[in-house]
Amino acid sequence: MNSNDHDIGDDALEAHYMSGEYDKVLAICWERLAANKSSPLVNICLKKTLRTPEIAGVDYDSLRALATAHRKAAEWDDVLALGALGAFKFPGDRFFCLLLADSLFQLEKYDLVHTALAPLGTPKKGDVVLLNAHASLAHAQGDSEGASIYFKQLLKEEPNNHDIAVNYSASLHGLKKYGEAQKILEGLLHKSNEPLDIVFRLVKIYSAQDFNVEEKLEEIDARYFSSLGSKKAADAHAQIRLFLQDLIGVIKGLEASLSFENDLEVRFSLAETQIAAGQFADGFDNYGVRFDAFPKLAYFRFDLPAYKGQYLADETLVIWGEQGIGDEILFSLYFEELARRVKNVTVTADDRLIPALARSFPDFRFVDRRSEDVKTLSADFACPSADLMCLFSQEMIERGASVEFAPIMSDPVRSQGIAEFMSASAKKKICIAWRGGNGTNGKIRSMALEELMAHAPDSDNYQFISLQFEDGADEEVIAFGDRRVQLSGLDNKHDLEGVFALMSACDAILSVDCSVAHFGAGLRLPTFVVVPAGQTQYRWKNPLFKNLLFPDVSLYSQDKPGEWGGAVKRAWKDIEASLAS
Repeated sequence: MNSNDHDIGDDALEAHYMSGEYDKVLAICWERLAANKSSPLVNICLKKTLRTPEIAGVDYDSLRALATAHRKAAEWDDVLALGALGAFKFPGDRFFCLLLADSLFQLEKYDLVHTALAPLGTPKKGDVVLLNAHASLAHAQGDSEGASIYFKQLLKEEPNNHDIAVNYSASLHGLKKYGEAQKILEGLLHKSNEPLDIVFRLVKIYSAQDFNVEEKLEEIDARYFSSLGSKKAADAHAQIRLFLQDLIGVIKGLEASLSFENDLEVRFSLAETQIAAGQFADGFDNYGVRFDAFPKLAYFRFDLPAYKGQYLADETLVIWGEQGIGDEILFSLYFEELARRVKNVTVTADDRLIPALARSFPDFRFVDRRSEDVKTLSADFACPSADLMCLFSQEMIERGASVEFAPIMSDPVRSQGIAEFMSASAKKKICIAWRGGNGTNGKIRSMALEELMAHAPDSDNYQFISLQFEDGADEEVIAFGDRRVQLSGLDNKHDLEGVFALMSACDAILSVDCSVAHFGAGLRLPTFVVVPAGQTQYRWKNPLFKNLLFPDVSLYSQDKPGEWGGAVKRAWKDIEASLAS
């Protein structure tokens, strides 16, 4: 983020001051001063605000306590405002300097963090907190040299700190000191609580050195983990086998891990792996642990008898949507089967999906899953949407069924309008998405736009439309510099009606495993999905499951862990062939 992102105009500043929003005034004034974008109005508003009774009467201890509470709640805009107040009222105070830096870091305003830290000077030996702040800033800004110096100092202070060691290895990777980074990561793997992250980092390190990734993974697994002598060894073994696409080995490792401790997250991973391996009965049984493993999924539970897949003539059933929006579409693929069995169905769903779902299932009632109306719903039975998968899949597979009915349908009016607009160009139009998910799992299934486009057609007869919505996605498209790659012109995150209409007007969709892939499949459009080696991906990789839910989707898996080239090349080749016919 550059300083222009903080250039808030004087009109906005004055409006906040006149409305008495003094916290926003102080935050804006601090940012404007830090970015060297002051003005007479900034100085006037700042002086007047600091003199107001509300601000002048704030004492140090009360301000610190309030700031600590907001920080604990991760309310970073409020923390920034309180940090700015502290910086103005108590210049150079260590607590407020660090608080302000932390809020700016969390808000990704990296270019201002150094200004917040400047009053504290250069970190001294033993000052772990300040060292870590400077190290994190250097790492976030891509300064591998600076980050490596700070993280090396930190590691001397805290030699057993896992996070510092991981970050130090990342800075060494950035400096192309691959051997040193590899040594650190291999040393961490046998004691890490996050073996998936370590294995993913090692895969990239091995690839950068042109090693045979699979041989290296087999080597460290045999040397350290295949004996399954502890929970950590079993967890590491499972993650290594996952990258090697050895599902039976993954199951063996996860079951060994559970023999040491009934870790519910591990049991959920076991469920997904069992489903991927075709062990449906055990997998669906273990899948039920998800609400205990991840309590946030149970945003609402109905105190009603559980639906068990039976036929219901007059009784009512409420299905409550769960997990992410892509998962909601995945589980809605079972609505076709559900409609055969139950007449009176109410579905709680993400409000962005409701119009598209209602067009496909006009006899179902749909309610916004986040609305207060959910609490007043009454029914004879209730069922979380993923349980439909557990209840119906095996029976449907055994009878050779496949889901052919589109569970979501675009708005015909918007679709027609967008189609008419796009018909002005005869170019082939491909919707693309190259990132999905969060954390390490998101990194494993994602790639850079450059990687996705490496094997795209050279012809000027193609137009590629980004459906990414995360922060920085538009900037990545612009920086890529290929005029054929364009922004959608829509709010890709919130205006799903527009996204569905746009997709319906295009010739194909190429996506990693993210919501866009499920949108394409749910709309029954020509969809091409590339998936990584280092994930279970049961919905795509099990052929019986894939043929049940996504019979028309073309799937491309990485040939080797971490290497997208082959899968992406095959996908583009098939897209070109399909559009040429």
